[in-house]
Amino acid sequence: MAVHRSTRRIMEDLAIYLRLTPEFGGTRFGPFEQLETRLGSDDERCHIVLPESLGVLPVHAQVLRQGNNNTIVAPADRSATLFLWREGQRRPDQITSPTALRAGDGFSLVTADGPRFIIEIDVLPPEIQEERARAKKKGTHGRDRLTKETMGAEVKRQAWTEILTQAPAQMAQRAWTFIVSGAIYQPRNIIMGFVLLSGWIMGGWMLCSRGEQEDIAASWQSKSGECEVRFEQANDRADQCERYRDTPFEEMNFHGLAIDITKSDRLGTTLRTDSPLKQAVVAEAQLIKKEDYDWLLSAQGSAYQNFKAWRNSVYASEQLNDDSKLLLTWLGARRALGRAEWQTINDRNGDPICARGPLLLTDTMSEHLGMAYQVSALYNGPDEDIAEGRDLVLFMEEVYKERSLEVPEELQVDKAKVDQGFCVFVVGEDDRASSRALVAQLNRFLGNNAKLVPDADANTAATARVAKYWSTHFTWGNYANQQGIEFKTTDKVSSVLGRQEATGDWVIKQTARTIAQSIMLPCFIELHSEESDKDKLFGPIDDGIKRPTTLSCVYLQVKLPEF
Repeated sequence: MAVHRSTRRIMEDLAIYLRLTPEFGGTRFGPFEQLETRLGSDDERCHIVLPESLGVLPVHAQVLRQGNNNTIVAPADRSATLFLWREGQRRPDQITSPTALRAGDGFSLVTADGPRFIIEIDVLPPEIQEERARAKKKGTHGRDRLTKETMGAEVKRQAWTEILTQAPAQMAQRAWTFIVSGAIYQPRNIIMGFVLLSGWIMGGWMLCSRGEQEDIAASWQSKSGECEVRFEQANDRADQCERYRDTPFEEMNFHGLAIDITKSDRLGTTLRTDSPLKQAVVAEAQLIKKEDYDWLLSAQGSAYQNFKAWRNSVYASEQLNDDSKLLLTWLGARRALGRAEWQTINDRNGDPICARGPLLLTDTMSEHLGMAYQVSALYNGPDEDIAEGRDLVLFMEEVYKERSLEVPEELQVDKAKVDQGFCVFVVGEDDRASSRALVAQLNRFLGNNAKLVPDADANTAATARVAKYWSTHFTWGNYANQQGIEFKTTDKVSSVLGRQEATGDWVIKQTARTIAQSIMLPCFIELHSEESDKDKLFGPIDDGIKRPTTLSCVYLQVKLPEF
């Protein structure tokens, strides 16, 4: 019990100090006990004021205290340049998003050689500690607190509490925080305010008009409603930050962060109760690198357009629940596909095979999902040995015979150049080639009324459907006739797949990869994409991908190696 009191006393007596490096005078600023410490040239909004001549913005950087020994440093604006100096590091790294620091780390403003501050966590000055000790001692006995001043303060406190718990006062308080924090000066909020104001002005003017003017007024009202939704989202993020304010890093767990990022309680519950699956997801998440998805983060190019088409088709489906849409969306981000309709993927033995469309489905997967597809095969011999016409037909006839398939009377065959040779294929209707057609077929096998998977409202509904998708690589995952392995509501996904031994382990790995992508890729977008690109990548406000909170993504980035 004494240890607990001692630990609490230490936490109460610690504060953040920021010390300039010796070449900038070595001044020590602090102590700072508040949640946020701001640095910039504006002496009214910043706790540490620097000359504007240095290139410092009015509010340039924010230091957020997280627990006892951790801080987060973030640019206050996208145009605010910050460089991170890890303790013992000889060269800095530029940071563009909230980044966790520990005592001894530092950061410089404007340039790598600009004003550099070192983070220090130290005890409060003795005079402050003594003053607090006297205050606590004085208030130990109940009668010592029964003074006119304390009674008046309590009445005032309760009055303010009563006022501030009313809805109008809460809205006013949020608005005031929005102003004094400087958020109102950010370009996106200025634009949002302009749109809102314009909407109200135009709406008033339109009331005086008739006929076609009413349609214009309705359009402005729609824009105003969209901006209000965005404002509510900003308030939700502020609530998230408040919830995290006193949460130490060591108390965060992976499934809790998964819920905060994906907004799926069912996914979080599944990860919490299915330990083997969770560990596989963590392992896959640790392997996912931002650099592999730069094609996605910029929201440009043919690869992004393919992903967008797939995402929109998934979210337009009325047969998939929200959790299934969340996971299936990221199947379309497995690699930068570009405009190539055919590519090769590796099977579980590491051998290359032909795959087609936005999900890179193989012939076997298409057959096991009951889709219309055309037979294909990989030719990886010398280019001159596979020509047009008769050579292609003869090659494909051999493929039919090897697979014990009946050779059609007439074969129209074509080829597509891939990394490891040619994909030779029969020309004809193929559900794999179109995002819309592909989703329509997947609705039957992965939708809300699909067989051999849990009901749509079960915790394991989405993860079981992803596992069912990946199991189509094997004979025990043949669902063409509504047969195949069954995922029961009461069973863990890892338990069902574990019965299939090595092939089941491979499916667990692929399922975990999909889940890891649904957690990591939204965070990459939130932390590294431009604001205008985020709107494109997450989709429409009402029915797009749910955006994660920045703070949750920062926590995940810092803690992921330890899970």
